[in-house]
Amino acid sequence: MLLGNVLDLGTPSDATVTTAKLGADAVTAAKIADDAVESEHLNNNIISGQTALAEAPADTDEFLLSDGGTIKRIDYSHIKGGGAYEKLVTTTVSSSANTVEFNSTYFTTAHRDYKVVITGLEPSADDEQLAVRFSSDNGSSFLDSSDYDQGAFGARSDSSGAAAPTGRNIANNNRFLITGVNASVGSGTGEKLHAHIEIFDPLNQNSDNQFLTVMWDCVIVDADAAKVQRGSGAGVFNASGAEDTVFNAISIFMASGTIDKGSFTLYGRKI
Repeated sequence: MLLGNVLDLGTPSDATVTTAKLGADAVTAAKIADDAVESEHLNNNIISGQTALAEAPADTDEFLLSDGGTIKRIDYSHIKGGGAYEKLVTTTVSSSANTVEFNSTYFTTAHRDYKVVITGLEPSADDEQLAVRFSSDNGSSFLDSSDYDQGAFGARSDSSGAAAPTGRNIANNNRFLITGVNASVGSGTGEKLHAHIEIFDPLNQNSDNQFLTVMWDCVIVDADAAKVQRGSGAGVFNASGAEDTVFNAISIFMASGTIDKGSFTLYGRKI
């Protein structure tokens, strides 16, 4: 039937409405029933197709989870955990380096305590000792005053040097010596040092007038003589007034010479 010059085709039936007759983005959210999108309609790239965060989530970042079959959101602050160490950064030395340093980029209030793990350290010269110093100005300078006090213990698998095991106290030193008593690391083939250094609350977040306290353990493989050496110790930086100081950088270096090789990883412990 013609109405003027317009042909009346009638109202199309539901069966004749196809996707070909819908414009792009024509179906709005209002036209989708609640709970109508089932799992089979979700593409496998619903997560991998998004922009990567590429860093640890913030406390208020959100995740979706199924709580007994009910979809809910949860903030990262509820699942990040505490008390465990997490990796912050690794520095790998493959040629001569005077020092390996970590500063306030990584020493932050997000963590209370810190640990440095050293793997496969080789010095430039034979029979060297490993040392550390700390900074309170983010590494602009490292404290070298005679306020590093430590107690150390050393043991060897042979009888060269002093009888093993041996202990000693070092007061009024200008650095902590990590290699222990009667122990040094060589530069020959197969000679390595492996160690971990634990640093307790360097940012003084407890605010309880505590001095910077450090504890360490290392093992040295000496292919020339001692075969295996073990060094353990603990130290405190006890400068007058330093009990309130915030230490936000560490320098790791050889007492003389340079570091030729080694992997240095810094971890932080959340509370």
